[in-house]
Amino acid sequence: MKEIYKYIFYLLLIFFFSCTQNKDEITLKYFQLENVFHYSDYKSHDATTIIFLSPQCPLSENYSKTLLDLKNQYTNNNIKFNFIVPGDKYADNEISELQNIYLQGTPVILDKKNDLVQRLNATTTPETFLINSKGKVVYSGAIDNWAVDLGTKRQVITEHYLENAIDALLNGAEVKIKTTDAVGCFIELGYE
Repeated sequence: MKEIYKYIFYLLLIFFFSCTQNKDEITLKYFQLENVFHYSDYKSHDATTIIFLSPQCPLSENYSKTLLDLKNQYTNNNIKFNFIVPGDKYADNEISELQNIYLQGTPVILDKKNDLVQRLNATTTPETFLINSKGKVVYSGAIDNWAVDLGTKRQVITEHYLENAIDALLNGAEVKIKTTDAVGCFIELGYE
């Protein structure tokens, strides 16, 4: 009789751990690709960036070159750049334009139900999150301080928040500025 209780206990324990391990997993589809994005892939990289962009937000378009430059700058490092389009309000041609014109063919990931938006508490596009290999968000907010407010931009960028955070993480240093306010277009949380 003890063996049966022991067996049931182990089954319940396995079930409990399998449920809790998958609780935080988020799986999203890439736009027009068969590939699948798994949030837990951060474990495979020294750092992972999650960057929310909107096809209808001028700042998302304006920052695309900066983001591609950063992606290219860290190509030889174990850093994964993920470009996320939140919500289900955008037509395929709008997403295609963002991907092919502004991001020069770099794949984008669709967060149609805002699962990743809610997981990270994202509110704005563009907004970036830097995650270490243990899953901790070490930086969130603006890419840099170029955009002061909607329609107001600096002549000279004096703070490179995302780049500085990546460099600190790669050098084993503490990220000094952990959060900033992202400037841009609000993410709509409703979905159909």
